[in-house]
Amino acid sequence: MRERSAQQALEECGVEQEVVVTADPALLLKPEALPRSVLKVEGLDGRRRLIGMSVREPGVAAPDLDPVVYHSLLANAADYMVDRFDADIMFVPMEHSMQDLQHSHAVIARMMRPQRARVLNGEYTSGQILALMGRFHFAVGMRLHFLIFAALRGVPFVALPYAGKVAGFLEDLNLPAPPLNLVNPGRLCAHLDQSFDDRRTLKALLAKSVPVLQERSRQTIKVAQRLLEGEKKPDALAKAA
Repeated sequence: MRERSAQQALEECGVEQEVVVTADPALLLKPEALPRSVLKVEGLDGRRRLIGMSVREPGVAAPDLDPVVYHSLLANAADYMVDRFDADIMFVPMEHSMQDLQHSHAVIARMMRPQRARVLNGEYTSGQILALMGRFHFAVGMRLHFLIFAALRGVPFVALPYAGKVAGFLEDLNLPAPPLNLVNPGRLCAHLDQSFDDRRTLKALLAKSVPVLQERSRQTIKVAQRLLEGEKKPDALAKAA
């Protein structure tokens, strides 16, 4: 299991076998080398602060998302960060096959300062995206793996917890966040402002919390190995996802 809430749900359903809460395997990824010209091509070598953003489409994990509402919410937040932090915004499509590109452009289309935002265009491996994340001064995201990558690179971030897996990740990092349906433009901008000012504190918290989650993630591999080897010990039947 990846979230403690999932463990609780299984226990409440009457599952009697041991359920082990591990962590997402993506926490064990390492940055990969980037092509020499990629930073210039993607606009990642400028003089302004660079803030990464991640959006997603409504789907199974986020069935209650209203695109019109959250596109406007994020466009307002992006404009606020452009003006308040003198930053450029880079949208990072984590799932090209899941319309992240379209929704990123839809948010930019609603911005008052669209000339200060762009979408990461190239196709990169997970390790290369992880390397690119290190160029950001700050991040705002909806997709879990975008947030995991930010945490791995020590980039302070604000998450929009659209689903339990995102809320569970924030809980593991001891980072508070309100439910997405309670966030309005004023509250989000205030939260962004405070979080940006607290960047050093957030970086220190990530440095302390991420290694603990990485060790939990390694347990997933060990459990899978025991299952594949057909070991009969009770803990070999633990479920990890």
